[in-house]
Amino acid sequence: MIKPFYQAACLYRRADDREAEHPLVGLTRRHFEAAAVRTDVIDDYLRLSNRSYRLDVTASRGGLATALAFVDNLIRAFEDRGHRVVIAGGFQKLARISIGGDENSREYFRLAARRPTVVYVGNIPIGLAIIEIKISKKMQYAGYGKFVPAEEWKGRHVGHTWSTVKEMPSGRIKLVAYDPSRSAGWRQEWQESKTGQLAGRVDEIARRVEKAAKILAAIE
Repeated sequence: MIKPFYQAACLYRRADDREAEHPLVGLTRRHFEAAAVRTDVIDDYLRLSNRSYRLDVTASRGGLATALAFVDNLIRAFEDRGHRVVIAGGFQKLARISIGGDENSREYFRLAARRPTVVYVGNIPIGLAIIEIKISKKMQYAGYGKFVPAEEWKGRHVGHTWSTVKEMPSGRIKLVAYDPSRSAGWRQEWQESKTGQLAGRVDEIARRVEKAAKILAAIE
């Protein structure tokens, strides 16, 4: 039995509080649970094979529950409006764009999903990527290859110690919607400055994506 490593997420529950988890979210959660059992992490981010069939979610142990709850509600918001959300197949000429400046690194390549998550608004595909935002944080070496936040450092003797600044998960979410066909180069972002800010905006986001799809359809 896999021991749950995340807390129940309440921030991103819709008002109707549907009992069942969306199948795509359940599939993705199982991949993350397996990674947690392996303690397969990079800077506290859970690492999955980019060949795995899963939603495009990048999150840490602590941020995973709210990230998956958010994407669950986002998918339902699209489906409620008659749009289907899928994981693009290899046979489709759709590609995930670069989301941030650190994505050319080997570490990010190991974190990112290879196939884009796509919502179809009519016949127009819109890519969706959910990323837990990184922040720069002062860390102190605590021995045995581990670092702790400087404010949590108790000064225990571990031999040689030093402080450094590391990029760490913040618990805040960024959603990037983009043109996976790369015909128009369109993208739009929604980013939290405080955890939970996107909780009540899934319907607004769905409407914005619909408007963008109409523009992309006119370009094609």
